[in-house]
Amino acid sequence: MNTPYNLWLVTRSDKVDYDEYDSFVVSCETLEQARFTHPDSDPDNIGVYPSTDWQKDFNPWPADPDTLTIKHIGSNCTEPCVIITSFNAG
Repeated sequence: MNTPYNLWLVTRSDKVDYDEYDSFVVSCETLEQARFTHPDSDPDNIGVYPSTDWQKDFNPWPADPDTLTIKHIGSNCTEPCVIITSFNAG
């Protein structure tokens, strides 16, 4: 049997504009993995924050993961993944 993963709500605490994410829910083991996950992450990159080079031209998510608010909202998922995102299309 697989170990259940926790569900985390990850929310920005800075100003959100058009064409940016404001939050997402991720399934992973720890709060730190949730903090360092990008909303576009595939299951192999859960907990791996993109380099700042990636964000030079287009930044739909904060460059500093310490500005994020993380809330534990559940458990029992069977694999690490981003479950849902909220993107403010302009």
